[in-house]
Parts: sequence; structure tokens; C-alpha cells
Amino acid sequence: MMKRTARLALLYTLEAIAALLALAIFAGALVLWRLASGPVPLEMLRPNVTAMLAQAFEAERAEIGQLTLSYDPELAALVVTASDVRVYEAGEVLTAAREIEAGFALDLLLIGRAAPVLVAADGGSFSLVRHADGSLAAGLGRPGLSGRQGRTTL
Repeated sequence: MMKRTARLALLYTLEAIAALLALAIFAGALVLWRLASGPVPLEMLRPNVTAMLAQAFEAERAEIGQLTLSYDPELAALVVTASDVRVYEAGEVLTAAREIEAGFALDLLLIGRAAPVLVAADGGSFSLVRHADGSLAAGLGRPGLSGRQGRTTL
């Protein structure tokens, strides 16, 4: 009798896990379908991204016209697009770009790693500098722009 009860409990537990897994797969497919059908505005994140951009350039302020998220099936990546980007210092435009795109591999995002597969800047200068210690400095503007490129280690 005890074996039968334990077997039924295990069966019900496995069924519940399978139902939750199916629900998660359905929800993930729904999100990817929505992202593939067109860009999703990220207006709620724009103030945070703007503050991070100003901090990365050590500037007094930055502006982003529009921030969107989309899915690119060719790259299998989530693409974040910022348009009308401007960074200001002492009231003057330090650097600007019409559009900046950054794509991140979806499979690696699911395991907690952000691996860029696309970086594009339109209408502005973009520089990528590799330092002797292996770190990369990337940013808008020419290299050595008062050391104001964001710095990340790969």
C-alpha cells in the first residue's frame, strides 16, 4: 500500500512539473512571437539606460529619443535599438548618433551570459579600443575622447 501511494505521489509530482514546463515553453514562444512581429518600446527603461550612458561617458547628461527591443531570427538574438542618442558635456554635444543597435545571443542570455553578436552605430562615430590588459573600451566618438569610452572586460 505504501509503495502505491509513493508511486502515485511521484507520478503527480512529475505531471505537475511537466505542466509547468509546458507553460514556460508556451510563454517563451509567445514572447518571441511578439518580439519577432515588431519592436517593443522600452520606455520604462529609458531613464535608467540614459543615466548609465551618461555615467559611461562621464558626462553631465545624455538623451535617448527612443529605446526598443526586437528579436532577429537570423542572428537568434535580442536586439536593443536606441535612436537619437546624444551625450552632453558643459552644455555642448559631446557625441551623437542617429541609431545604435546591440544584439545579444538569446541562447547565452538564457544561461546568464550576455554575448554581443551585433553592434552597429548609424550617423555617428563609434570606436572600439583593446587595451594591453585585455579589456575593451567602446563608445561613441573618436578613440581617446578624453577617456570617455565605456570600458568592459571580455
